[in-house]
Amino acid sequence: AAMEQRFLGGKAIITKSFARIHETNLKKQGMLPLTFADPNDYDKIQEDDTFDLIGLKEFAPGKQLKLVVKHSDGSTDEIWLNHSFNAGQIEWFKAGGALNLIASSMKKKTVNGKKKEVKGKKKIRKEGKIIRKKKIAQPKKKVAAKKPAKKLSRKPVKKAVKKPVKKIVKKSSVKKVFKAKPKKVVKKKVSKKK
Repeated sequence: AAMEQRFLGGKAIITKSFARIHETNLKKQGMLPLTFADPNDYDKIQEDDTFDLIGLKEFAPGKQLKLVVKHSDGSTDEIWLNHSFNAGQIEWFKAGGALNLIASSMKKKTVNGKKKEVKGKKKIRKEGKIIRKKKIAQPKKKVAAKKPAKKLSRKPVKKAVKKPVKKIVKKSSVKKVFKAKPKKVVKKKVSKKK
């Protein structure tokens, strides 16, 4: 979400409040997440306003920034904005993002286009500061095996013994057969009329 706003050309996001993680992601992208010092100032902003942020040259932790809102009718409003940047995050903003700051610091570590290779830990004095150099990890050389690998002796494989398959017989329910009782035939006596 933070990256998309940067790619759309955004420089600052001004809201009443931020989710902590989203605010940090905006900072890493080199954007300014700002909040209103007075939440009622939110209502002063209109759809067709333009803005000037004042005080970015003196941008420091805990120091408010001033926003000049220019309305379409020619009037202006001054709004104070808060930020939660620390010194390291301000460096991200000045470099255009955290990745840009890392890339520029990597370029500074090169001398005449070549990276310095440092072996062992040494202390170097530079402008009164003691700097400890760290070892740079180098890729390990591939070593060919001195002896060919031993072939594993194969043991004869036992053949699987076939087991007889059990037949599954479906049990059917046994029905009792009842013999029908013979019906008694009743003969009617027919009376003869005379």
